[in-house]
Amino acid sequence: MKKTQFAFSTSPIPLTPDLEPNFAQLEFQLYLKNKNLDQIAHTLEQVLLWPKKKQKSWAKKYAPQIKNELDLFLDEALSILNGAVMNKKLVTDSANYTNRLRMMIEQLGGLLN
Repeated sequence: MKKTQFAFSTSPIPLTPDLEPNFAQLEFQLYLKNKNLDQIAHTLEQVLLWPKKKQKSWAKKYAPQIKNELDLFLDEALSILNGAVMNKKLVTDSANYTNRLRMMIEQLGGLLN
């Protein structure tokens, strides 16, 4: 399995010259994070198709690393959105993002049990 490295910026919320939040920039950051989640979700879907013994072996090796990545994704998303003035699309996107994170963490928990 190819190891994927993720890098995120913890820069403050981008502002336009008139000091209004740059919704497009926030939406793009969430879009990138969702693309990273897509990669992890695809891997988890493939692993769940394997026989249980192979799943357990994989989980012992990779689940802690992926859980750490998911925790980092959540922390990063919260730091980006903390105090942000959000439009309806950002609220919806951020809610979908956090729900996807929660579901993936639950899937990892299922693999570890």
